[in-house]
Amino acid sequence: MRRAPYLAVLLLGALAVAGPAAYALPAKGERWRPGVQGAREYASNRAGTVSFAVRTRRHLYGHDSRMTMSSASVVKLFLEIERYVVRRHRDTALRLLSSIVPRQRWGVARVIPRGWAFYFKGGWTSAVQHQVGLLRRGDRRIAIAVLTTGSPSASYGRETERGVALRLLRDLGHGSIPR
Repeated sequence: MRRAPYLAVLLLGALAVAGPAAYALPAKGERWRPGVQGAREYASNRAGTVSFAVRTRRHLYGHDSRMTMSSASVVKLFLEIERYVVRRHRDTALRLLSSIVPRQRWGVARVIPRGWAFYFKGGWTSAVQHQVGLLRRGDRRIAIAVLTTGSPSASYGRETERGVALRLLRDLGHGSIPR
């Protein structure tokens, strides 16, 4: 596998199955920030290596986001993906990215707050579990990447992705405006 330097920054910097979750709903128009500290603390207690990043139109937040990791097919330009897909294929691309089969909706896809559309790509091998994607609600956009390597099992890696994403997206509600 090729290793791409600064993978998370590449994923998010060029860019950019909802179930009930315990999200506090901020007041309409309230500025939202990802829960980086909680995600970092959670990741530090997990086996393997975890890197993550969240990109809004104005900010990049992350943990070990400059770490070199194998991409496992998740190098996509999500925050502004429409700019990189020709107009005649945009609807198809977004439909494909939002219609991942249920058995592959783990990790990040399990914690998307209600009201947000999620377009994503997962990549995995025996050594890595990665998910990258775009959350969209109206003109609000948030790109997210959670990359793991060295997990004891695939299910453990998926649970790490879910736990990190749950903490990053905590407090993201209907009226949230990403910073």
